[in-house]
Formats: sequence, structure tokens, C-alpha cells
Amino acid sequence: MGIGIAAGLFAAFCLTHLMQGFVYGVGTADPQTFLGVILVLVLIGFIANYLPAHRAMQINPTMARREE
Repeated sequence: MGIGIAAGLFAAFCLTHLMQGFVYGVGTADPQTFLGVILVLVLIGFIANYLPAHRAMQINPTMARREE
């Protein structure tokens, strides 16, 4: 997630002048917007990893092995 966020931030900073015309009321390097996007993406990443891991932890490994 960190590599993706870093690459996205780099691309966003490089393209801020191009995007300025598309987004109304947001500055070219608005730290609140960037921080908000980062927090939302990290939260989605943690949820996407937690749900399958939690589901897998509920399975008894011995029983799962016997079924295969």
C-alpha cells in the first residue's frame, strides 16, 4: 500500500496544474485533500486485508486439510 500511495502522490504532485481546472475550490497542493485521500485509501486497504484474514482464522486448519 505504501508504494502505491507514494507513487500516487508523486503522480498527483506532477499533475496538479493539469487537474486544477477539473476540481473546483481545491488548491494545487491542498494538504487536507491529499491527507484525506491517503487516509481513505489506507482504510480501504486495511479492510480489504482484514476481512479475508479474519475469515481464514476462523477455519480449523486440521479440518480444512482433511477435507482436501
